[in-house]
Amino acid sequence: MSKLVITIDLPDGAAATFGIDETAAPAKGKTKAKAATESAQPAAAPAPAATAPAAQPAPSPAAPTISKDKLNKAVLAVAGVNREAAVSILAKFGATNTATLDPAKYQAVFDEFEEYKAKLDAASAQASLV
Repeated sequence: MSKLVITIDLPDGAAATFGIDETAAPAKGKTKAKAATESAQPAAAPAPAATAPAAQPAPSPAAPTISKDKLNKAVLAVAGVNREAAVSILAKFGATNTATLDPAKYQAVFDEFEEYKAKLDAASAQASLV
């Protein structure tokens, strides 16, 4: 008898298991084919759940929440103080400049630049206290 079971870890932390376990003896009156069919039917049910989470993130990239102009201003503000830091942040997202950046990543890149500017402001405030 053989056993084929495939377990897939889903992004939400759940696991979906698919397969046929023919090692267990079928109940009286049932044939192996009928037992295999019955065990395969419940395994097919998690498949729609596995595709549902993938469909949810799709609307986010279609509508960036930040404009390219606002992103460019944030990049220039950091580059004016530390060009290497600006290049490093863009490189982290696979871009050399905002023209090569995927619009779906605008918000994440903008947040990264805002975080860096906040660190600069905090360091500046700390230095002025000394």
